[in-house]
Amino acid sequence: MRTKDAQTFLSDVTDRIQEKRLHGRVEDLDKENTRLRAQIQMLSGDLKHERDEHEELVDLLKTRPAKETVKVKRRGGLLRILAIGGAAYVLGAKAGKERYEQIKDWFAAMRDRAAGTGQDPMSGMTDAQSTMKEPGSI
Repeated sequence: MRTKDAQTFLSDVTDRIQEKRLHGRVEDLDKENTRLRAQIQMLSGDLKHERDEHEELVDLLKTRPAKETVKVKRRGGLLRILAIGGAAYVLGAKAGKERYEQIKDWFAAMRDRAAGTGQDPMSGMTDAQSTMKEPGSI
């Protein structure tokens, strides 16, 4: 009979230990549940605040006057480039032609001078260069 008392004693002790463990787990889960509920309340408050802000923005957009629309200017990019490029071409061609005529006249003058004196046309190059205009000045 002693073994039966020992078995009941052991089963009572193990039951109490399991009960304490389960009670501890229940308390831990209650604490976790309380923490999660507090977090849910905080997040729902944040969500309500964001929804209110969203509604205010939507109301502002709806009440905005229709005359204040954003106007997008279309720029004549290709047309502007063509106009500027054409003007630059015409002015550059005119300046280029004038410079070409100036160089051609200078070369003819050097040739005539060399033919009249019998010198090499390149020997008078330094004298002629000092009388020529600068390439940038037209």
